[in-house]
Amino acid sequence: MHRKHAEAIERPRELTEKSLLLLKRNRQRRFQTGTGPGGKKWKRKSPLTMMTTGQSVALTLTGLLRESMAIRIDGDDKGAVGSSDFRALVHHEGRTIKPVRAKMLAIPVTREAAMVTSPRKIAGLFSPKGKRVLARSDGSGGLEILFILKSQVKIPERKIFGTDKREEKQLKEISKEHLKDNI
Repeated sequence: MHRKHAEAIERPRELTEKSLLLLKRNRQRRFQTGTGPGGKKWKRKSPLTMMTTGQSVALTLTGLLRESMAIRIDGDDKGAVGSSDFRALVHHEGRTIKPVRAKMLAIPVTREAAMVTSPRKIAGLFSPKGKRVLARSDGSGGLEILFILKSQVKIPERKIFGTDKREEKQLKEISKEHLKDNI
């Protein structure tokens, strides 16, 4: 075997990094397109959520989940693309979520609300009598709704992870280029 060819095969870390970076970018792109592996469209947001957030593509309100995608390399030739954010698995598999320590779940409907870990951290919130929302005064006599209160929510499956034929083709091209460049 030619010496350069042997070195390219013996040094697979660069190929592993390139491959994982491609997969990470593709996972992040899925948040923009609202599609899973193979181009399968994610279930749309509910009409109420679309109305209150002004966005129709799911999982894009804060960008935190998209930005949580990361790569991990084990040795030279193994690795994974994943997320340390527990919500990634919830959305990937779909789940019904019920409150554990409270009577109701507080579902954020604004970017500000989505950025806090608890409604208690936002000053001036209250629940108008007979309404299942948390709101605050908007300063001009009206209300600004920040959270909708629900007894449970069903998160539909929105596949984030998984490789499709297009990605397999891209990975083969990266491998060919790696060998070509290193021989």
